[in-house]
Amino acid sequence: MKKKLRNSNWLKDAEYRIKNRKWLGYSSNIARRILAGIRDKQETERDFSQKTVSEKIGVSEQYISKVAKGGENLSLKTIAKFSEALGMELIEFPEYRYSKMKFPKTVPDFKRNFYTIELPKTRRVVNSSGTHATSEEKQQLQKVA
Repeated sequence: MKKKLRNSNWLKDAEYRIKNRKWLGYSSNIARRILAGIRDKQETERDFSQKTVSEKIGVSEQYISKVAKGGENLSLKTIAKFSEALGMELIEFPEYRYSKMKFPKTVPDFKRNFYTIELPKTRRVVNSSGTHATSEEKQQLQKVA
């Protein structure tokens, strides 16, 4: 009697993991942080669980379970919701060249609906819709000023 062989997807699964290694690693790290966050919350709030998190962010408990396994490709919006629900940061960004740069304040010119934004070594004039002013708009602004 011959044994009936099952079709195995091990090769497809392995190829998938190799192809998506980078984001699966990120997802796994975030999943571990979520689980650690839930455990930390359980120390201070007795009734805190995956169900509590699912209710706070508006998803099913099954989705929380899938995320906890590390195989979900999470959007930044979803990661932010988890961060808020757990009261902790799930991702951190390293220092980079412009991370300490102070962004300039915009000063409204209510007379003409233009804003002048002072940037290092540049000066840009944008109109009230946030787009760069045309050369004609700039000329009109200079005549008025």
